[in-house]
Amino acid sequence: MRRAIILVIFLFLSHSSRLVGAPTSIINAVFQKKLNQILQDPVLKPATIGIEIVETKDKKVLYSKNAGKLFVPASGAKIIISLAALSLLKPEYQFKTEIFFDSRNLYIKGYGDPSLQTKDLQEIADKIIEKGIKKIENIICDDSYFDSQEIGEGWVEEPEAFGFNARISALSLNNNCVRIFIKPAEKSGKEVKFILYPKTNFVGVINDARTGYKDSLRVERKLISSRNYLVLKGEISKESSGKTFVRHIENPALHTAIAFKKVLETRGIKVKGKISKRELSDSLKPIYTHYSRPLVHLIYEMNKESINFYADQILKTLGAELLEPPGSFEKGGLKLQEFLKGIGLGENEFRIYDGSGLSRYDLISPQGIVKVLLYGLSDPEIRPEFLSSLPTAGIDGTLERRLRGSSSARKVRAKTGTMRSISSLSGYTLTEKGNLIIFSIMMNNYTTSASLIRKIQDNIVELIITEL
Repeated sequence: MRRAIILVIFLFLSHSSRLVGAPTSIINAVFQKKLNQILQDPVLKPATIGIEIVETKDKKVLYSKNAGKLFVPASGAKIIISLAALSLLKPEYQFKTEIFFDSRNLYIKGYGDPSLQTKDLQEIADKIIEKGIKKIENIICDDSYFDSQEIGEGWVEEPEAFGFNARISALSLNNNCVRIFIKPAEKSGKEVKFILYPKTNFVGVINDARTGYKDSLRVERKLISSRNYLVLKGEISKESSGKTFVRHIENPALHTAIAFKKVLETRGIKVKGKISKRELSDSLKPIYTHYSRPLVHLIYEMNKESINFYADQILKTLGAELLEPPGSFEKGGLKLQEFLKGIGLGENEFRIYDGSGLSRYDLISPQGIVKVLLYGLSDPEIRPEFLSSLPTAGIDGTLERRLRGSSSARKVRAKTGTMRSISSLSGYTLTEKGNLIIFSIMMNNYTTSASLIRKIQDNIVELIITEL
């Protein structure tokens, strides 16, 4: 991480001097003409396009098109939650999960950790063993640090319950998702084989899928009598090597507690009673507290891979930490509004309902995004951490395959945003002349494929690099 931060500082904060050549006004005129030509592509005719391109040295606007209009940013909104969290919670902030024991019952309370995994429960179980605890009557979980609203306003629900819009909870495990690996049986017509991870009694599988000659597998998640079920449908080719599906689950706190029970039992601790959920008494004192990795590491993962779950867990944590528990989308949104206004955005430049950008109610202007990105350079306490978290063109994250092999690879650090008919790309690039440029390209309401839209965005970025 430290080497990555040093590289970012070197590339993006060490400006080489301008090259002697044609006057800046002529260069800009040529650039604007070429960019306008790119935007004449027929596939963009039905689309709404907003662009703002600014030179960081003097904050001069080099190109602007509908820059004050509002667009749905999709995951481009993670730029906002990243900088707000790094600024307000600080890069060293750690999420905690507390364990309590009253000589009979074991309690687990979550405080919004988005990164808690099964291996962490194994570590916690080992600490419990070190305390000499061998028998437990009941397990009680507490997710009261957040409110009960597990999905954001404006989220689109899909019957397959994909992992990208997992439920938000103060006590969560494995991004509140399960994975199921499906492979064909030995003979056609037979039920498919599957492996569920993590395997718990909380998630059942209804296997209606068969081995055949085509690939038409579907995995739906249903809630039946308060229990999650994955329903396997369709067909998998006999020649297939297998497929993995990720699906989110309902009642994440109970799911975490049930998985914890299984981990405890595998460690030799007997659990005789029931699992339930309720808010714990303040009189209980923790016997062990598990801490997450520092926030800066989670922001890095979130932005590189565009993890929606991390963003909204962080949003609710902002509300709980800086206002009061329980954290909520509303409280976290209020802190984001304060943050945006504090760095110079007007009320007409944004409307924010979540941290991930999943909400189709989220709106922000390209001009507003550029202001946020300018702030990202202005604060030396968080600048290296933020810059290093952004995907690098042609190298990693959501930009790994974009501009790969071109001379523009490594020169761009930016955040993508993608939903149906929505695509954005906003970030920083270092031009061939040594100028550091901030750009925001937002495209809504297109009818062509997202890959064509991304190609046009890449052409714009390459033009910035070669012409400015």
